[in-house]
Amino acid sequence: RWLLEEASLQYISKIAWACGTLGMQANTRRFFNAITRPNYIRDQWLREEQLVTSAAKDGKVHVWNNSQSLSMIAWACATLGWIDCEAFFHEAILRPADIKRLLQNHQRHQSNVGTNVINCESNSAHYHGGTPQAVSMTAWACATLRISNSNLLFHSIMQPEVRDWLLRDGYPQTWFTVLWATMLHNEGISAHRSDFCDFWERAIRFYNPSQAHAWTYQTLQKIGYVQLGALILGVDDLAPLPEALQLSVNATISRNDTCPKTDFEKTWMAIVDEVCDGFVQEVQAFDAIGQSSGFLAVDIANVEHMVAIELDGPSYFLR
Repeated sequence: RWLLEEASLQYISKIAWACGTLGMQANTRRFFNAITRPNYIRDQWLREEQLVTSAAKDGKVHVWNNSQSLSMIAWACATLGWIDCEAFFHEAILRPADIKRLLQNHQRHQSNVGTNVINCESNSAHYHGGTPQAVSMTAWACATLRISNSNLLFHSIMQPEVRDWLLRDGYPQTWFTVLWATMLHNEGISAHRSDFCDFWERAIRFYNPSQAHAWTYQTLQKIGYVQLGALILGVDDLAPLPEALQLSVNATISRNDTCPKTDFEKTWMAIVDEVCDGFVQEVQAFDAIGQSSGFLAVDIANVEHMVAIELDGPSYFLR
């Protein structure tokens, strides 16, 4: 109670972010219910930016603002799966004025798009709105929690000048998080397909094997998810990845193996075997992933006749 009454939004958001990062669902529900109440996000937080500056070790000044704090809370809610906080999104994030504040930095220095790709966030001093990271976290949270009436957010993000800004001031993980969120969003692909494909094509051009360290495991994972989502949704006009990047994505996705075969699966495999021949366990349906990977593999399948069996065992329903 003292914390909620006395702490600034900056500190509240850092606590929320820590809870999300650590996966702390137990004993945090009351905290998240409290900070996502519409009347808790005070009017002054939404009317005027509360800027907190601190001198970084590199001598640059980094600015904290409400958009960054709100995006961290949104990200934590989505990470922990708190689906009952929709009012927070509608009161603090998705109003036209909130979206404008989040994206207002796209007006800064609109030349030299993409010239500072790696380590570009370190040069983002004096922000008076959201950062590319805040945009990606907000979009991902809205898509993951399936927040209603978020079309304006994704429509705004897909505007040419905003995409230019994200590519200029963002970094690979922010780009592909935004793309993955747009794909998850109900109307993301159908409403913005050409803009989506343009954003994708321009983003993958920045890949340079000599700077592969900037393309993190999470980034490669998101790229792989977008590719798989495109296959499922019939988006056949995505530009192909550079060969070296595609190999890295395949290797990353192949590491996302499922759990070992369970006794439940083995029992059902034996039952199926008694009825008909040609069925095997853990069949990879996507050639792009690599046939040796268990990620998104079908539990039991007959490849020749294209028959798949997915098993929802007891562990699917345990919390």
